[in-house]
Amino acid sequence: MPRISGSFRDPSGYVFQHQNRIFRSLDASANEILRTLEQQGHLARWIQDGLVVGTRFVADDALLGELHAAHPGFAAFLEHDRLDPITYPYEWSAGMLADAGRLTLRLQMELAALGLSLKDATAYNIQFVNGRPIFIDLTSIEKPARLDLWFALGQFNRMFLYPLLLSRHAGWDLRSYFLANLDGRTTLQVGQAFSFRQRWSPSLLLDIGIPFALERKVKAGKVGAPRSAPAQDGRATGRADVQNITLKRLDRKIKALVEKLAPETVWGDYTQICSYDETAEASKKHLVRTFIEQARAGSVLDIGCNTGDYSRIAAACGARVLATDFDTSAIEQMYQRLKQEPRPITPMVVDIANPSPGIGYMNTERLPFLARAKPDCVLALALIHHLLVGANLPMASIRDLFASLAQRHLILEFVPTDDVMFRRLIEFRVNLFEHVTLDFCKQVFGEAFTLVREEAIQNSPRTLLLFEKRR
Repeated sequence: MPRISGSFRDPSGYVFQHQNRIFRSLDASANEILRTLEQQGHLARWIQDGLVVGTRFVADDALLGELHAAHPGFAAFLEHDRLDPITYPYEWSAGMLADAGRLTLRLQMELAALGLSLKDATAYNIQFVNGRPIFIDLTSIEKPARLDLWFALGQFNRMFLYPLLLSRHAGWDLRSYFLANLDGRTTLQVGQAFSFRQRWSPSLLLDIGIPFALERKVKAGKVGAPRSAPAQDGRATGRADVQNITLKRLDRKIKALVEKLAPETVWGDYTQICSYDETAEASKKHLVRTFIEQARAGSVLDIGCNTGDYSRIAAACGARVLATDFDTSAIEQMYQRLKQEPRPITPMVVDIANPSPGIGYMNTERLPFLARAKPDCVLALALIHHLLVGANLPMASIRDLFASLAQRHLILEFVPTDDVMFRRLIEFRVNLFEHVTLDFCKQVFGEAFTLVREEAIQNSPRTLLLFEKRR
């Protein structure tokens, strides 16, 4: 029963796998809190509303015996719905991070009204399902000492507010913010990214200016850091409505921040400037649908998905889709559309030539992208020329990358060197790609895949190839 590598910091319990199912151990305190929430109907309501991952207490005696034997010393066990794939905040768009933060605030406000609180506010407690954020860390719920203050507020700012402020005002991207700092950036670090005038402007005064000045005084030893007062007779002191003033202000601020981050994609006008006309685009969409149906893929990884038209075709074929692109704005557009038209699609900001590494404790606390993405079928459309030219990857390296990801099939769009988009990429470069022909592509990929089907895209110089991975 292996433990999930990222679940080891909370003494209240941890997450582990058993028979391909996901379980969470609970100590006595966590068990009491969650049993009460279940009895009062709050847990079922949150699950029904899509706020919290599907969860139930393990009641089967035989299963309980197995779990207690393998994980002794715990009061109870939960079973969670299995979520796949797992994503991390450095792979989200700004809108995704904002909605994850607003979900955290909403849950904290509801818990405060019940005399409870979230003891941490990390973005890693949120996952996305069908374009909606969902809370997964139920052992984060505790009985706090005070209700007028939220002692996880500092972490909330580091994980949600600060990266959005830096994205809005300083042009930072979430990948650079999170990858080197698992728990986000400190107030001092963030404050130094703004000028004195910016820090004390009305829009940043409460969240950057004053906290920055106070933290500098704490660091200099001029004032002491605040400490949590002990609970009186096990009951929290203070009123939740005082805390809610801050939480509601943060919710409004985050909503306004993300509305000002209007997405503008790098390749948003791709179909207008590439070699597709209406006939070619219709032909390509028909062929992609046909190939996916022939592959009978249960899961698809759409690499270089742009705003997701072909991801939606794969989802319409019954596949669960992981849609990736290096273009944050393209993923943001896809995410906003998913909010209006939910589909089994998980959008992620990933540069496939430099994907997310393993980070955290022993580099396994947050797993690398290549260890999490294991689809039945890889969809690589209008991509190969970008990897050849932009990423400077040899054809054999591209083949090996796709072979490491695809469990069964690969759908590849071959783009010849005389294609308008290929010519655009090499316009100011020495042409080192004269050898890149369709036959050369099939020969190189044939070392790891068997060619199943080949179809020319009508009114286009491009060709669609369906490969099956060699065993």
